[in-house]
Amino acid sequence: MDTSFTAFNKPKVELHVHLDASIRPETVLHFARKKNLRFPWYNNRESLLSSAVCSQAGNLTEFLSKFDFYMPAVVGDREAVKRIAYEFVETKAKEGVVYVEVRYNPHLFANSKVDPLQFGQKEGDLTPDEVVQLINQGLKQGEKDFHIKVRSILCCLRHLPGKKCNTPANAWDR
Repeated sequence: MDTSFTAFNKPKVELHVHLDASIRPETVLHFARKKNLRFPWYNNRESLLSSAVCSQAGNLTEFLSKFDFYMPAVVGDREAVKRIAYEFVETKAKEGVVYVEVRYNPHLFANSKVDPLQFGQKEGDLTPDEVVQLINQGLKQGEKDFHIKVRSILCCLRHLPGKKCNTPANAWDR
């Protein structure tokens, strides 16, 4: 009997997982259609993955450039933000994770009170504070439904002008 992979069948802990880099392709495609976005990478799952997945491990510049392919589909959409958080927990539960710390920058999902707006977005009405609330709702519902412990880490992008850390620390209401 081959037992070389038994460690993969044990409960797991994951720390510092990027929420904005953990979005399901099907979710991106759903919201791209909802927003009527017409780019070749939104044609199907394979097109999206070939555009949005890195070809080289360890290349930060390439990694960050991939956000331009999928984030426009979900930025500024309340349903998308909450769903992404919930699906993240579901995915981690299916992977056997019992505790996860997910990090994200609420400004990347917002389209209001953000300067500069990211991913070619137009001004909308989803603020960073509301992004935090929506993500918390999705994470909490996922904790309840999938019986794993989730904590979030709010991050700021200090290299971008106007990205002050002004989202309240008490936004996580536990």
